Amino acid sequence: MGGMAVKNPQRLADPARYYHEDEDVYRTLTKICKEISGSAHQIVMVHQPPRNSRDKIYSGEHTGCFSLRRFIEEFQPDLALCGHIHEDWGEDRIGRTIVVNVGEIRRGHAALIELNDKIKVQWMKP
Repeated sequence: MGGMAVKNPQRLADPARYYHEDEDVYRTLTKICKEISGSAHQIVMVHQPPRNSRDKIYSGEHTGCFSLRRFIEEFQPDLALCGHIHEDWGEDRIGRTIVVNVGEIRRGHAALIELNDKIKVQWMKP
């Protein structure tokens, strides 16, 4: 799911940007999750990280998506892949969900993810 969840209505109306209302993220992912419930792995790939999980910007402020966090806490997908916040790359967990913020490849941040019986995240060295 691309774009960012924002609360400012002026930003939502900007046709040059791809923004969502925060609750749209939860509704969309919940619908899709029900459609893939029988899959071997449930993987969520989003632009913006969940709130308080690999979402800290240079100022120390957390800027992740509240409704994505709620979705992950409730549905516990196996893996959540995100980016956007380049400076807080790395791995985290929310319950049983592995959260991976891949960061910025031009700075050498990348991950190889193996999907077998267990999910294995291997960070690539520059």
